[in-house]
Amino acid sequence: MKPTANKDNTIFLAELKSVNKVFRPGVGKKTVHALKNISLEVRQGEILGLLGPNGAGKTTTIKLLLGLLFPSSGKVRLFGENPADPASRKKVGFLPENPYFYDYLTAREYMSLAARLCGMEKNETQKAINYLLEVVGLTGAEGKYLRKFSKGMLQRLGLAQALINSPDLLILDEPMSGLDPLGRRQVRELIRNSNVRGRSVLFSSHVLSDVEAICDRVIIINHGQVAAQGLLSDLVSRNETKVEITVERPPQGLKDRLEAKGCVVSEAGGVLSIRLADPKMQDVVIEEIHGAGGNLHSLVPLRPSLEDVFMKEVGEKAEGV
Repeated sequence: MKPTANKDNTIFLAELKSVNKVFRPGVGKKTVHALKNISLEVRQGEILGLLGPNGAGKTTTIKLLLGLLFPSSGKVRLFGENPADPASRKKVGFLPENPYFYDYLTAREYMSLAARLCGMEKNETQKAINYLLEVVGLTGAEGKYLRKFSKGMLQRLGLAQALINSPDLLILDEPMSGLDPLGRRQVRELIRNSNVRGRSVLFSSHVLSDVEAICDRVIIINHGQVAAQGLLSDLVSRNETKVEITVERPPQGLKDRLEAKGCVVSEAGGVLSIRLADPKMQDVVIEEIHGAGGNLHSLVPLRPSLEDVFMKEVGEKAEGV
C-alpha cells in the first residue's frame, strides 16, 4: 500500500482532516464532544509530537486514526484509506498508553503471537523477534513469563511488538511510561533510529523534554481543538528570547531601582540576577547598573523551551493539570 500525495506533492502517511465531533457513549444517551474542527497530518519520515493536557483529546485522535472510534462528521484517512478497513492498518505499529499483556506467555511467545496477528511468515518471524528483543534490551529474557516482568520490561516488549511488522507508521502513546532514565534514553534512540530509516512516528507524551529531544514537528491540542502546530524550531522562535543579567557585588539600592523599572530581580551569594522578559530593556538596565557603579558579570540570552510554548498555548485553560 503506497502513501498518498497531496496536490502540493506532500506525502501523507496518515491524515485526520476536518473532524467536527467524535461521540463517545456516556450514561444513557449522554455524549461527549471529544474533538471539534481538528485537522492534522503525519508526513513521511517525520517524528510528530502530539501534546496536550489530560482530557485534551490525544488518545481520541489516535483511536480515530486506528479505526477504533469514528467521527460524527469530517473524514479520517490512513495511507489514503478509511481506517475502518483493516487493510489500512497493515503498515502501522501501535503501542497504547496502557497495553495489556498475557502474563502466562513468555516474551518470545508473545512476540510470536503478535507476528501471527500481523500475518508474518514463519521463516521471517524468529529472525525478527531475535533482532527486536535485542534492540529493546530484552535479550536473555526471551523465555521469561511476562508476569515476572517489571513495568519497564513490559514497556520495552510493547515497543518490540509495535515494530514486529516493520511498519511505515509507528504510533506511540506515552511510550516512556515506567522506564528508568537509561531506558528512556534507549527508547529515544530507538525512535530516532526508526525515523532515520524513513519510518514516520506519531509520538504522544506528557513529558515535554522527551518531545523536544526527538520531534521534528509538534501539535498542541486543548479542549479537543488545535491550539498550535508547526516545526518545533518555529514554535519556539515565536516566543521572544528572554535575557538574564548578573551583577557581582551590587551597589546598595540597585535591586530596588531595577524592580521599580519592572525587572524581576533576585539576589544570592552577593550576586544580583536580573531576568528580562523584553530584551529591548537590556540597554536601560545596563545603563542603570553602570550609573550605580555596579560590575556587570554576564548577559545571557535564554532560549524559550517547549514548556514555555506549551504553557503559553494551554496555560490555565488546561483541564486536569
